[in-house]
Amino acid sequence: MYFDLGQGSDYVYYGRTTFHGLHHSDLLNLSSTQQKKLQKEHIHQVFPEYYIIKVNNFDDIAKDSLDEWIYYLKNNQLPEPYTAKGLDKVEAKLKIDAMNAEEKIEYQDYMKNIIVTKSMIETAKFEGKMEERTEANKEFTERLITNTDHDNAKIAKLVGVEEAWVAEIRNNLKG
Repeated sequence: MYFDLGQGSDYVYYGRTTFHGLHHSDLLNLSSTQQKKLQKEHIHQVFPEYYIIKVNNFDDIAKDSLDEWIYYLKNNQLPEPYTAKGLDKVEAKLKIDAMNAEEKIEYQDYMKNIIVTKSMIETAKFEGKMEERTEANKEFTERLITNTDHDNAKIAKLVGVEEAWVAEIRNNLKG
């Protein structure tokens, strides 16, 4: 939060969900069956927890990874040094944001080229697997034709190919 909510000098506040009866003022709890099934002892462990971060109360001294994130939220820059998980991705994004228009275009073109190259490699790998699969299907089909009395329809069903393809292989074997 970038505005003052309530009174308090801390910059991180924690809250959890509890349910109070409106008519009997009792506290809603999990039954023993629910505790066993959910493997939770209290109802607040089932429902959301809340953190309120009063960014303006933060003193800019990062003592732990949460403080490093709060430092970034408050100052729009990273603390030096930082160790918090995910801040490396923020750093990369900040570097892109700091580029001028020409550099951003060059970077975006570079990233598009990487994506296209990866796609081409994946397609080539897939096509290679399809060729392997086709060769394996051909060899299996030839064995079925040679070693069984199955007709083309039965072999096509077993191999998972078209009947015409089986007929072509059968003709090639005869020739």
